[in-house]
Amino acid sequence: MSSMTMSRDMTNAVVLQMKNAW
Repeated sequence: MSSMTMSRDMTNAVVLQMKNAW
């Protein structure tokens, strides 16, 4: 389990949520 991939995944999810909120 690489924390880098997890951080990237979480960032992607946040970005997607922000785009949906717009």
